[in-house]
Amino acid sequence: MHSPFKYYTVSINFSRALAPGWVRGLATIQVPRQIITVAPEVSSRELDALKRTAKDLAEEGATVLFLHGWNGSGRYPQEWVLDLERNLGDVGIQMVRPDLPNSIYPHAIDQLRVSLGIIKDLKGPVQIMCHSLGGVVGVLTAHYAPNNLMFDGITLVASPAADLWNMFPSFFYNHSLSAASIMGHTKNFTVVQPLKDYRLTRHGWSATDHANRWLDIAGGLGKAIFLPEWYKHLGHPDKIERCNYVLAALLRNHIVESLIRRNPA
Repeated sequence: MHSPFKYYTVSINFSRALAPGWVRGLATIQVPRQIITVAPEVSSRELDALKRTAKDLAEEGATVLFLHGWNGSGRYPQEWVLDLERNLGDVGIQMVRPDLPNSIYPHAIDQLRVSLGIIKDLKGPVQIMCHSLGGVVGVLTAHYAPNNLMFDGITLVASPAADLWNMFPSFFYNHSLSAASIMGHTKNFTVVQPLKDYRLTRHGWSATDHANRWLDIAGGLGKAIFLPEWYKHLGHPDKIERCNYVLAALLRNHIVESLIRRNPA
C-alpha cells in the first residue's frame, strides 16, 4: 500500500538555512553523519489530513506516554501538552502523563520505575513522547523495556543529549544508553529541537550538537527536525500552533505503524 503522504526536499546552503528570517520551504542538508531538516510551519491542511487518516486507522488502546522534564509535572502540565492531549484524543489516541518522582532533584532509577511500570500495563500500541530531561528517561525506558516490546515511536522534544554525563552526573549513576536497545524497540526515532534554545545552549553545546548526539546514541536511526524560530525550550512557545510539529510527528508514527500492522509483509 502506498503512503498517503508525499514529501519534497531540496538541497540548500546550510548557513542560509539557519539565517534569521528563513522560515519557508523544507530543506535537507548533508552534514557529517546526519541529515538536518529545517521545517516550515505545519499547514492546517496537512494536519487535517494527518488527523483524518489517524482517526480512520484508530486502534484500541493506542497511547502516547508523555514524560515531563526537570521540575515539570504530569498532573499539571504546560498548556502545549494539554493541547497535544486534546488533539490526540480527537483521533482516538490517549495520553498518559505521570508525575515523575523527585522532579526537582531527579534520578533515573526513581523515574524509570514509574515509566517501566506504566508501559508494562498498557495493552495497545504505545509511543513515548518526552520533553527536556524527560527525553533521557524515555530513551532509558526503551533501553530497559522487555525485549518483545515495540514502540510505535520515540519523540524527543528539546532534550539535552551532548555530554550528558557531565551535565547530569547524579542523574545517570550507573546507567548507559545503548543504540542496539533503542533500535530493537522502535523504527521511528524523532528529535525536535529549537535551534536557539537557551536551556540547551547554555551548557556550551548548540542545538545541532544535542540532536546529532541523540542520533548517534540511536545508531543513526530516525531524523532531527530543527525549528529556527523557537527560543524558549518549548515550555512557553509564543504560539501554541508551533506544537503542531510534535503533533504531526506523533500522528505520522501512528499512521505508519497502523498500516504495517494491517498489511504485514
